[in-house]
Amino acid sequence: MWHQGAKDIMSEIKPRILVFAFLVILLPVFSACAGIIKHLESPTIQIADIKVKEIKALEASFNVQLRVINPNDISIIARGINCDVEIDNIHLATGVSGTAIEIPAFGTATVPIEVYSSAFDIVKTIIALSNKEVSKYRIKGKLRLEGGSFILPGIPFETEGEINVKGLMEKQ
Repeated sequence: MWHQGAKDIMSEIKPRILVFAFLVILLPVFSACAGIIKHLESPTIQIADIKVKEIKALEASFNVQLRVINPNDISIIARGINCDVEIDNIHLATGVSGTAIEIPAFGTATVPIEVYSSAFDIVKTIIALSNKEVSKYRIKGKLRLEGGSFILPGIPFETEGEINVKGLMEKQ
């Protein structure tokens, strides 16, 4: 009888010991991942070039070249990027790109992206920029990482700069 009670207790304790051992083994792995992620700095992303691609009745599309600057000591492998572009605090366009790219450690790369703007956003922007040659831009979004890690699926970014808007509305 005593032997049967000991078996019952052991059968209850065994799964708990296995779960505990599993957690003890995985804890350093998750800690290491968290340490790597904590030190990954957001890249600087700037507009390198922007050209009007097409203007239709209700929307316009622009070809944008984004310069991605990696301040980290490891390469960043991205599978795409999404962003919003504002000029003088007015929303201009939104776009995504599925172009895979490797940004070397302490290096740069350019990413082509097509962004789209509604007719309403175009009109607001044209009115705001009508008497200006240089304006401030803001670009914000997320650089999507290769592998789609559940821990860090993308690196958010937000960058401001100046853009010469004189030739912006000229079609390529």
